[in-house]
Amino acid sequence: MEIVNKKDCDIDILSHFIDLVERTMKRKFIIDKEFQKNNINDIIFSKKTSKKPDEELFRSFIMDVRKFYIAKESTNLNKIFSILIKYVFNEEKQELKKGKNEYEKYLKIKIPVGILVEDSQSTKDIIDNWLYRDGE
Repeated sequence: MEIVNKKDCDIDILSHFIDLVERTMKRKFIIDKEFQKNNINDIIFSKKTSKKPDEELFRSFIMDVRKFYIAKESTNLNKIFSILIKYVFNEEKQELKKGKNEYEKYLKIKIPVGILVEDSQSTKDIIDNWLYRDGE
């Protein structure tokens, strides 16, 4: 039986995460200036005034992005934060904690949905509904 070193495992996960970030940043959807101007909400909910990306390009971009969010993925941002915090210096830990807090803050922002402004959901709720829902 092979003994797996936890640090080696963390290095593999971080390497995979870095590869995923690099691949995602090279997606046409990210580098295309036209789409950088659009709000992702406009693209997802299809406002008539927004130019839409090629469906397959958008789908491949989302497949990468969901790996940062879905809890069971090794590249989930919360898992990455937990790994990094073990290996950085104290000063960097503070910066990392700020980044994690910002990420969590943005997930809690309430966004109006539907016609009534009173009907709102957090960013996290919207993403969860979108990524975890059963096929419609």
